Amino acid sequence: MNKNNVQTKTIYLYNVITFGFFLILADALLVLSQIGKANTDVIINGINEFISLVICYILIGIITYNVKQNKIYIKTNANFIKVIGAVVGISDFTPNIIYVILDLPIQTNLNHYLFIVGYFIIAIGYIFEHAIKMKEEQDLTI
Repeated sequence: MNKNNVQTKTIYLYNVITFGFFLILADALLVLSQIGKANTDVIINGINEFISLVICYILIGIITYNVKQNKIYIKTNANFIKVIGAVVGISDFTPNIIYVILDLPIQTNLNHYLFIVGYFIIAIGYIFEHAIKMKEEQDLTI
C-alpha cells in the first residue's frame, strides 16, 4: 500500500471520527436539555445511546491510530472490533436492564436490529482475528 493511499484513508477516518465526536456532543446536549422536562424513558435511552457512542468512537479512534502507525493486523484491533460489536449488540437491551434495576416498568420496544448488527460486527472481529493468524503464518513461511 503506498504512503499517499494510507494518508488519504487516515485523513478520511479522522474526519469520520470528528463527525462522530460532534454527534456525541449533540446527543449529550439533547439528553441534558431533556432533564426535568422529559420522562425517565427519554433520559435513560439518551444516556444509554450517549455511553454506547462514546465507547464505540473511542475504540474506533484507537483502531484508526493503530492503522496510522501501520499496526493493522494486531490482536488488539480484532478485540476492539469485537467489543464494538458487543456494545452495539447489547445497547438495545441496556435500558431494560436499567429499568429492572431501578424497579421501573419497562417502556422500551425491542426491535433486535441492533442485536443482529452487533453480533455481525463480532463475527467480523473473529474473521479479522483469523486473518491475523493467517498473516502470522505467512510471515513465518517467508
